[in-house]
Amino acid sequence: MIAVFRPPFPSLSADNSIGSGGKMKESQAQIDCEKSVYKVLMKNRHPHIVHAVLCAPEGIFMHRQATSLDIRLQNPDIPQYLKEKWIRQISSALSWLEHLGFAHGDLRPPNIFLSQEEDIRLGDFDCTVKIGDKLKAGGGSFGKLHENYEFSDASPMTEQYSLGSCIFTIQFGHELWHEIYEHQKILKLIRNEFPDASGDEMFGEIIHKCWHGN
Repeated sequence: MIAVFRPPFPSLSADNSIGSGGKMKESQAQIDCEKSVYKVLMKNRHPHIVHAVLCAPEGIFMHRQATSLDIRLQNPDIPQYLKEKWIRQISSALSWLEHLGFAHGDLRPPNIFLSQEEDIRLGDFDCTVKIGDKLKAGGGSFGKLHENYEFSDASPMTEQYSLGSCIFTIQFGHELWHEIYEHQKILKLIRNEFPDASGDEMFGEIIHKCWHGN
């Protein structure tokens, strides 16, 4: 299996080097966070979580994945059995993280990868926090915000919320409220106004329960 390298800093050109110190510090904090999670996961592997080969000062070496779920979902002809497999595997990976005391914190299709065999590999842990700590990401379709636009404290409920949005996206082929502007979507979700998922007989009720913390 091929290993790939994730460096600690994005490339910076001369044009944007001025004022990039803050970005580099932020990037270093993110990679340090991700390293700390991968070090735990290297001792507690799960078949549907990306495997790190080595955490070094220069970055993280990890197994290469075939594609992301975000890209794969652009194909409209995905068989239902495959969607169901992905949902089971994502749920299993999240449960394992929770068992280890973590909340992924940024669960969405671009951060969910697929192997050559089209099995889920959950990755991208730069926003991962301990259960009970303040989330680092939120908003949009996949992260719940409070009315004051503040992030929630990480909990099984916040992860279930994101999982519900991922299941909706997998099943319906698009994000919730994809047809409206982003700021309108955020306001709707803050007010707990969700699209109708009842058309999905298999997962509609599960999606509803995930969004409402049941």
